[in-house]
Amino acid sequence: MEKYLMIYPDGHSKQHEVLDKLEFYHLLYEIDNNYSRLLKWDVVEEIWNEVKT
Repeated sequence: MEKYLMIYPDGHSKQHEVLDKLEFYHLLYEIDNNYSRLLKWDVVEEIWNEVKT
């Protein structure tokens, strides 16, 4: 299972857990329709650790 953070154009965000390729495809489709941003959860944690220090 992979975790992703979707950041929507209006500024809100939501964590998504992706179990397979089909779920990932649906996330990519949502990005195209909403002009959203998708970050892998590991990247989010790295940014958080940089901000904390």
